[in-house]
Amino acid sequence: MPNTPARIGQGISVWTATAEVPDKQREQAKMLLQAFGQEIFVSDEDYLDMATALSGPRPAPGARCGACCPADAALHCLCTW
Repeated sequence: MPNTPARIGQGISVWTATAEVPDKQREQAKMLLQAFGQEIFVSDEDYLDMATALSGPRPAPGARCGACCPADAALHCLCTW
């Protein structure tokens, strides 16, 4: 979950829990994640990998470029922190 969407309540979190997790704890996890935006519960852990594959790497190329080439990043308005 990227920080900026979470800060403004527009994040999306995909999560799961094993059958051993009590309903009360599942509800607590759900409420916690809803504080950051939308939460999506999946019963199959394989969906977590799919969600990560689709959403996780998108900011990485820009951050990687900024880390490797700060002058070019500044030229193209990429934040280099």
